[in-house]
Amino acid sequence: MESSTGHQRVDYHLLKVQAEMINQIAQVTRGTLVLNELLPTIANQLHQILQVSGCLMFPTHDPPAMATHQVSFPITQSVESTGEPCLIEVFRHLFQSYHSWLAQGKPLIIPESEGKLPPELKQLTYPCDLRAIMMVPLLHGQSCLGSMTLYQCDHEREWTVQEIAFIRGIADHFAIALTHQELEQLYQKQSQELKQKESALKVSEARNRALLEAIPDVIFRVNRDGFYLDWKAAIENPVLFLTNNCIGKHLHNCLPTEVAGLIWEHVEIALESDVMQVIESPVRQDGKLRYFEARIVKSGLDEVAVIVQDITEGIEARLTLAQVNDALEVRVQQRTAALRKANQALKGEIIERQKAEEQLRQSEERFRNVVEISSNWMWEMDENAVYTYASPKVWDLLGYEPSEVVGKTPFDLMSQEEAKRVMEILASFTVLKHPFSNLENTRIHKNRQLVVLETSGVPIFDRLGKFCGYRGVDRDITKRKQTEV
Repeated sequence: MESSTGHQRVDYHLLKVQAEMINQIAQVTRGTLVLNELLPTIANQLHQILQVSGCLMFPTHDPPAMATHQVSFPITQSVESTGEPCLIEVFRHLFQSYHSWLAQGKPLIIPESEGKLPPELKQLTYPCDLRAIMMVPLLHGQSCLGSMTLYQCDHEREWTVQEIAFIRGIADHFAIALTHQELEQLYQKQSQELKQKESALKVSEARNRALLEAIPDVIFRVNRDGFYLDWKAAIENPVLFLTNNCIGKHLHNCLPTEVAGLIWEHVEIALESDVMQVIESPVRQDGKLRYFEARIVKSGLDEVAVIVQDITEGIEARLTLAQVNDALEVRVQQRTAALRKANQALKGEIIERQKAEEQLRQSEERFRNVVEISSNWMWEMDENAVYTYASPKVWDLLGYEPSEVVGKTPFDLMSQEEAKRVMEILASFTVLKHPFSNLENTRIHKNRQLVVLETSGVPIFDRLGKFCGYRGVDRDITKRKQTEV
């Protein structure tokens, strides 16, 4: 009877201590305590309450913590002086040897399991005079995260059922706290990476948007169904003029039927083939026949980017030289008739679809595609007119690689007389920090031929409003000038 009462008192005491420790561990998951600071405290409490020689707690992913969270009596002088393996090394070998056993949620109990120890592990434990070991796995789900080990040296000891249950309860909650910490660390890491990516994306978007602003053409985005997603025009009265009211509307609601049908047809081709489509077509605007070139390139899963350039001057020069006005009118009539026939298949009015919410972040690839398909050379220069950026298109215009142009000024690529003339013109804009457009100037190709360019640029300011240079584009108008002559 007295023995039973004594066991009840021991059980009650262990349950009370266990509850206190579990409460401390629970505070880790609530963020009021730090796990690495709590580990030595728990190890020390177990060492004192169970009167063991020592307690060792470590997670498998953090081996240095094994030494930090060990509490034990000093090892005998003979063990230290002979250079035999330390206790941490012994328990590391035990954990590795019995990992599959521990991963099943089973504790390693010695002396009960002593007969099962391989000879090499018996030899390893002998110098440390280990008489009893209780190694309880830190198990969460299907993962073994480490172990909690108590050991006895110098004298024999039998682990009671109550002690084993006591340690297993604490180990289970410690495994939960350890998992919570790992998830929290992973969340913090991913959050930091996301912030870095968002910051890089914003910088990229700012640069690409600035480059797009310098392109003197109409640019718009259309989805597979033919609805406008976005548009911009850097010049007044552009060909295929649009308004903000067009966003969310269908091509047929904003453009002439023939033009809308032609563009929509090639939108589908570009999306299916992933190959840029180039079309030319006339359009009557303000009572005058004008001509445009549209380059259509896939910029998303179900959308394209379209760059529209007014090529009226080039077409008119071509017609004048070739004297084919009548033939071209026939061609236009044939194309118009073909488009009307194709559009007869359309059933009534196309229902307007609700505009999709514009994405907060636009893909860098979308802007890069627009830059690559542009027929213009895009550049940036500092306040001293030194090129700091040149797009690959400079090779087509002047025969130079971008790296050969960066570090030079526009005047380095001109004759002395032309450089003096252009420098005086640019100075008038630079002093006032004003944009300029359609500035004709003659450059010297790498092969020494003369190339006539039409230059447009906008000033660049930093966030404090300080002038930093110009960003703009050059367009080759050599053929047009030769035709005019």
